[in-house]
Amino acid sequence: MKKIILSSLLILSSFVQGQNNDKLFAFLDCAWGCDQNYIQTEIPYINFIREPKESKVHIIVAQNETGAGGNSYSFRFIGQQEFTHLNDTLIVNMRPDASDDETRIAHVDILNKGLFDFVKHSSVANNISIVYKPIIVDELLLEKDPWSYWVYKIRANARLNGRETYKSEYLSLRLSGNKITEKLKVESSLNLNHEKNIFLYDGEKTIITTESNYANLLVVKSVNKHISVGAFTDYTHSTYSNLKSGISFLPAIEYNIFPYSEANEHQLRFLYGIGNQYNNYIDTTIFFKTTENYFFQELSVNYESIQKWGSIDIGLQSKDLFLPGNKFDLNLNCNLDIRILKGLNLNTWFSFEFNRSQIELSGVGVNYEDVLLQQKELASNYNYYAFIGLSYTFGSLYNNVVNTRFD
Repeated sequence: MKKIILSSLLILSSFVQGQNNDKLFAFLDCAWGCDQNYIQTEIPYINFIREPKESKVHIIVAQNETGAGGNSYSFRFIGQQEFTHLNDTLIVNMRPDASDDETRIAHVDILNKGLFDFVKHSSVANNISIVYKPIIVDELLLEKDPWSYWVYKIRANARLNGRETYKSEYLSLRLSGNKITEKLKVESSLNLNHEKNIFLYDGEKTIITTESNYANLLVVKSVNKHISVGAFTDYTHSTYSNLKSGISFLPAIEYNIFPYSEANEHQLRFLYGIGNQYNNYIDTTIFFKTTENYFFQELSVNYESIQKWGSIDIGLQSKDLFLPGNKFDLNLNCNLDIRILKGLNLNTWFSFEFNRSQIELSGVGVNYEDVLLQQKELASNYNYYAFIGLSYTFGSLYNNVVNTRFD
């Protein structure tokens, strides 16, 4: 069928000598994945400014990974001032092998299309022309996917560094196979990691080796626009965590307050599951166990929102082991990026975890080197990480000149 036609609106400006006030003010809110210099150069009829409240259109860009391993970019065009009645969302999907140049060209194309409704009311509208380009899609593209939406990836890494008294070797292999559709999500992976550190001091050689192997399988079925059901299966071998082998299975159900189709704007997800864990330990644990089998439950709440004022990502995860002694974990993490005042931005990220379920700790204990080099898991009631930063920008809002000399 050769009736599929992609209609491309290419907005071309033939006069760029006018004053800045003749151009539409826009704020491009893109935290990553956008080539700002290229966009400003290729869209000269727009004045991209750095203060969102002064703009006529606020453009929020969100990025998610597609089932094929590429990136899906969502561009939300939010009208302001006299354009508050205009709102639109356009999406462009990039192949996993897309180059940076192909990506930035696609971004410019989608921006041209999304900005058309705003620009046609501006004073530069007289300098705009519309070009219609019919594209005939090859019938081969309409055939059924021979891979049935499965995407496979193999990645191997090796690292070697050292000096006269120290040498480090690191090897890793990762295999993955994923299938992502609207109704079904399957993600599987295998990770093999080996690290060896050699220390020479005062004529003595100390060799410390760590290994960690992981295998994961996630299967999720879409029930409707708010509910999903699925299961996690994991295998772990870790010398750090005293696990010769650990196998878990966790069926779960998730409810999203917002429709999943609005994930690029906001999500509020509740997930609950009851599962089983079997552990085979390398050393006898502090509870005198060499093997262990138990049931556990998990509950998590995650809220994400990307708005004109900034973005927020908050997650609360809890895990309760059905074992004597009140064994549980509780983890809170938060990522905030907020525009406080004109030109003033707050960036913060923190996580805090209560550890009450370290049943795998070795009863043999650890030596001095293990403690200093963090080669073995140690008893700890909690761990945390925090980052906070402020940035303030002032000066001209309208300087769109791109100069890459000495970059």
